[in-house]
Amino acid sequence: MFLGLAAFLDDDTLTRTLDELYTAAAPGSLLAVDFDTEELAGYPQALAMMGPAFRMRPAAAFAPLLGRWRPTPDGIVPVDRWRPDGPPVEVPDAFHGVLATRDAD
Repeated sequence: MFLGLAAFLDDDTLTRTLDELYTAAAPGSLLAVDFDTEELAGYPQALAMMGPAFRMRPAAAFAPLLGRWRPTPDGIVPVDRWRPDGPPVEVPDAFHGVLATRDAD
């Protein structure tokens, strides 16, 4: 699991770190990653708690940062819409997640 971390790493560091995890993981491994979108800017109180290193990214920027990790068929989606049991919980679309897999060599 790589949750709550991506928002505190610049793109190069994040991509390199995920690539290092890919190399270290066994073939067929799964990785859960979450991202914060620019929609979070609409919640200044939340941003104030995050500090200056906090990064929000447009949703379209997430897939390239995964490098060799491949999203499962669920894709990169707002977390409240990832396999919900019943109606999704009402939260801002500022939080996205993905379950990605390492190729089975």
